[in-house]
Amino acid sequence: MLPFYISIGMTPAEFWYGDVELARAYRKAYEYKKEQWNTQAWLNGLYVYDALLRASPILRDFAKKGTKPMPYRDKPVEITTSKEQEKQREINKGKELQDKMVKAFERFNAGFRKKKEKR
Repeated sequence: MLPFYISIGMTPAEFWYGDVELARAYRKAYEYKKEQWNTQAWLNGLYVYDALLRASPILRDFAKKGTKPMPYRDKPVEITTSKEQEKQREINKGKELQDKMVKAFERFNAGFRKKKEKR
C-alpha cells in the first residue's frame, strides 16, 4: 500500500510512523480530488457538446445559404449554487408543477363538460 499513499502525497515516515487516521484522511482527500477531476471532465464535455449543438445548423449537408450558428454562451454554466438559489429553484419548480396540474384539470373538466352536453 505504500506506493499508493506516496502517490497521493503521503511521506513514508507518515505512512510508517504516523497516526492511522492520517492515512484515512489522505485517502478521503484523494477521493475528493477524483470527484473534482470527474466533475471537471464532465463540465468540459458539456461545453464541447453545447458548442457542437450551437454550430450544428451550419454543419448539416443541405443547410440553406446564409444559415448561421447559434451564438456561444455569454456566461459559464453555473455548477455551484447558494442555498437561496436552490430554494428559489424549488419554489419555481413547485409553481410550474402547480400550473401544469391546473391546466390538466381544466382540460379534463372541459372534456367532461363536452361529453355531458352531448348526452
